[in-house]
Amino acid sequence: MELQYELTTDDSMAYQKHSARRLSAAFRSWPVRLGTVGVFLAGYVVFRLIRPEGTPISQTAKEYFLVMLLALALSIATSMAKRVGAARFLRDIYAGAPRSISVSLALRPDGIASQSDSAVGLLPWHSIRGIEEGEQHIFFLSGFTAIEIIPKRAFRDEQHMRQFLDEMARLRAAAQTQSQG
Repeated sequence: MELQYELTTDDSMAYQKHSARRLSAAFRSWPVRLGTVGVFLAGYVVFRLIRPEGTPISQTAKEYFLVMLLALALSIATSMAKRVGAARFLRDIYAGAPRSISVSLALRPDGIASQSDSAVGLLPWHSIRGIEEGEQHIFFLSGFTAIEIIPKRAFRDEQHMRQFLDEMARLRAAAQTQSQG
């Protein structure tokens, strides 16, 4: 099965955005919120137990609270600086790059053959560790990195996309069976 599409620089950044949304959703969950509160409470208890002799508990608690607020502010500032810095870095990298490239993929028994304006390659089935479906893209993963990104607009419709993914799953399973046998 073959697929041809245009891959834009925005498509190239899609996995980072997808991962950030997933991580953001995780931090909105109740277990994470409770864990954060738990860390603050545990810190308070530990701080009370190791406070210097003769120091009033209220003064120690105030100091602890201020230290925790400072740590939280630094954490937020660092996170924002990393995000802004990464965006600027990536923008500079892509500044001279073409806005889109033509990509052709073919599912083969030994992997996914790809050809673009600038490269030809084969992605063996064993190197694909997972597949994630985002709102507008499909990501083939190796560890924590997207090694192939296919925009959903590359498919005629939902059924065409499902046929592609089913064929890929079949070929991938056959390759695993062959390598074990």
